[in-house]
Amino acid sequence: MRPFLLYLPALLLVAVVLGSVLAPAVAGAPSAADCAANLKAVLAAVQLYVQDHDDTMPSMTSAGNFEKSVLPYAKVRSHFLCPITGKPYQPNYTLSGKARSSLKNPGAVEVAWDAARHPDGTRCIGYADGHVAITGAKPAAAAGPGACVARLTKLKAAADKYAGAHGGKLPPMPSAKAVQAALGTYAKDPKLTVCPITGQAYSFNPTLGGKVARQVKNPGAVRAAWDAKPHPDRTRCVLSAAGKVTVEKVK
Repeated sequence: MRPFLLYLPALLLVAVVLGSVLAPAVAGAPSAADCAANLKAVLAAVQLYVQDHDDTMPSMTSAGNFEKSVLPYAKVRSHFLCPITGKPYQPNYTLSGKARSSLKNPGAVEVAWDAARHPDGTRCIGYADGHVAITGAKPAAAAGPGACVARLTKLKAAADKYAGAHGGKLPPMPSAKAVQAALGTYAKDPKLTVCPITGQAYSFNPTLGGKVARQVKNPGAVRAAWDAKPHPDRTRCVLSAAGKVTVEKVK
């Protein structure tokens, strides 16, 4: 027993040293969410640049020029690198020097994106309206449409609460952003109007906005919200005005 006790302090020292070396590597492993945070910081810096340069987008002819133009506003050089792959984000060179106000549907205009996919198959893309989508997630594709069904079911529950507080009327639906603003108080989910599989905002039926739900004719056949983009397994979720979520197969 005594020999073991003599070695015990040395063994404990080795354990402490290994723990201090390995723990940060495991706990600090960057994720797609960290990558998205970097891109959001860069997009925010682009907005500041545009405000200071008469509505003009920065130089985006290369990753180097993009960083040079926007770094004074981003302040942190590492924000221009994916924390997973270590590669600089690829800017959209077609936007270089363009007027920001000339961009139609900025929520669909890509500003910068991962130059290489992450090991799990995901990739982050930043858009001109400031949002970042995480696309190509292998786990989501394998999971099927279940996560999307759950998200739309949650959206329906929030819409019911909204209607209860607004005389039975449905929320305004000119865009996913408007629906998010209307229902955010009831769901407290910042991604309520975004498909968890594709990362794309749902499409909404603007003709239903402000209508009294019970006055919609044949609500089971009327689409209220649906996937703007099919899932990787070629399915699409649809929420009817009756509140039922169905999964369609896309050809």
